[in-house]
Amino acid sequence: MTRKTTSVVAVIVTYGERAELCLRVVAAAFENGVSQVVVVDNGSQEANATKLQQAAAQDPCLHLLRISENLGSAGGVARGLTHAISLKPDDIWILDDDNLPRGDCLKTLLSVRSAINTDFQDAVLYCYRGSTRINDLKSAERGTIKRYGQNTFLAFSAGSLLIGKFCDRKSALPISYPVIRTYIGPYGGMFAPRTIFESLGLPREDYFLYADDHEYCSRMVRMGVDQFL
Repeated sequence: MTRKTTSVVAVIVTYGERAELCLRVVAAAFENGVSQVVVVDNGSQEANATKLQQAAAQDPCLHLLRISENLGSAGGVARGLTHAISLKPDDIWILDDDNLPRGDCLKTLLSVRSAINTDFQDAVLYCYRGSTRINDLKSAERGTIKRYGQNTFLAFSAGSLLIGKFCDRKSALPISYPVIRTYIGPYGGMFAPRTIFESLGLPREDYFLYADDHEYCSRMVRMGVDQFL
């Protein structure tokens, strides 16, 4: 299994009975070359938790954080980021437990960051998932900047070349603009230097489930952090 293209730690939050999905994403993250993976078990059932524990016991680079109750999206991501930051990687890559990155995903993220770094240092990158996110698709075809107001809080994008759990629909529009400025994005597919996450702080757990990632992105805007899809 490929390991450590660079010092990147992936953070994955899972819940319910999704161990199989989650472990596929873990494997794909390692195949992409991340050095370590932090999985947050957000109050899953005992049988599901056991599967995750067995996987973690076999791999010292897989860190499992077991939470007895579901703390919601914000709480899970906050716990994962806290642990990931403590590992002192160069970069942190957040993935949902049904985001399956293609084999060249991390390499692409690093290449894009290198290409724009002269003008936009320490930018946050969101991964493209045009096969499931229509706004990603339109942005890549038309060069449309993604802003607040274009999407509902459930409709905005990410997942760098990520394959959704149920999605086999192909993108209908060509990718004319491979890098697009954005002001919004979800956790799933978010890639940034550790120092950015340290400056931003953790997601607000009082949001629990919805709009916590919107609030997180709004902090980036206020801080002048550049964001790109």
